[in-house]
Amino acid sequence: MKAIFKKEFRGYFQGIIGWFFLFFFLIITGIYIYVDNILGGYPNFEVVLEPVSLVLCFMVPMVTMRFMAEENKQKTDQLLLTSGVSVERIVLGKLLAAFALLAIALLFCCIVPPVLFVFGKVNFATAYGGILGFFLMGCAYITLGAFISCTTEHQILAAIVTYGVIFFTWLAQGVGNLFETDAHTAYVGIAILLLLVILAVHMLMKNSLITGITALLTEGTLIGIKLLKPSLLEGKLADVFGAFSVIGKMDNFLLGVFDLSAVIYYLTIIALFYFLSVQAIKKRRWN
Repeated sequence: MKAIFKKEFRGYFQGIIGWFFLFFFLIITGIYIYVDNILGGYPNFEVVLEPVSLVLCFMVPMVTMRFMAEENKQKTDQLLLTSGVSVERIVLGKLLAAFALLAIALLFCCIVPPVLFVFGKVNFATAYGGILGFFLMGCAYITLGAFISCTTEHQILAAIVTYGVIFFTWLAQGVGNLFETDAHTAYVGIAILLLLVILAVHMLMKNSLITGITALLTEGTLIGIKLLKPSLLEGKLADVFGAFSVIGKMDNFLLGVFDLSAVIYYLTIIALFYFLSVQAIKKRRWN
């Protein structure tokens, strides 16, 4: 796994991706620091993270598009899978390399609060809590993009699909608030949303058994709730959409609140898409 990590991490800087990511991230972050903290005289560094988090969402696909798509296209995945290293370690090594790239970018952010402290009062707990939340959000998006890359041989397609998914998660919370709160609307909306998610997973993994079991469990449970206790569905459509809002979980961190539920949410997303990435690679291997 260490060798894979070194190879992937070195690969980011042997090409243009790693340098471009760091350059673009630091330039955008520096601009917001100058405008908000220096010109605006606002000592709270976490206000910079809100606009930068949106920028990060559009930079992640650039990092993750080559995660496995390039290996699949060049057929070097066969060499990798027969190297004696387990699929779990291969995926973990690649993910850690991408996480390390993000961590290097955030090292710049970590030195900003002490610098701002020279010019005024800074809440270090809030600032570094915001950076932690930002890092976890970035890791969640990276793992999601990595899973999409594991399901295709085309880097551009992986990037486009990742952009689409990220865009959906960005709008999810606002879209959910547009619907009525009654049980029937919630039932129809949740059923359609679950169906779309199931179809998307099937298109990516092409496993009819997993698709069928997932559809049976999720849609069956939803129908059971609708028949037995429909009141449980009232107002839940917005909550379901909110569950897809990865970037929305950053809100409390930006307000200076350490949100343990958001930390668990991000770790769950990371674990889920790590597992799905492993399964996607194993399926391609046996096929």
